[in-house]
Amino acid sequence: MSASSTYLRWLAVFLCLPLAVLWATHFRLLWSQRQAVRASAFWAVLFSVPWDWWAIRMTVWTFPSDTHLGSWIGGLPLEEYLFIVVATLFVSSFTLVLGARGGRWLTAPPPG
Repeated sequence: MSASSTYLRWLAVFLCLPLAVLWATHFRLLWSQRQAVRASAFWAVLFSVPWDWWAIRMTVWTFPSDTHLGSWIGGLPLEEYLFIVVATLFVSSFTLVLGARGGRWLTAPPPG
């Protein structure tokens, strides 16, 4: 991998891999709550994209060209969209797993 894929490597190691392990070890639970997880990702994109766009325009943060692939969509690098979605999928999935371990359910009882 080239230096331009630094962000993708970070996403793979710190978000995609833990997300895959979480789903592999708690598939039945997470699959039963897939609509909640999907809705979380939708709302995260809806609210995060404008915030990221504004932050880049105001130079709150930047994306150096040597750290991403160079594909920009709507003023954000492609990897940022991946971060928003995958980070939200991980946090919402992890929250559901923790809730199940504590016996607390927000929407439905655990699958039989």
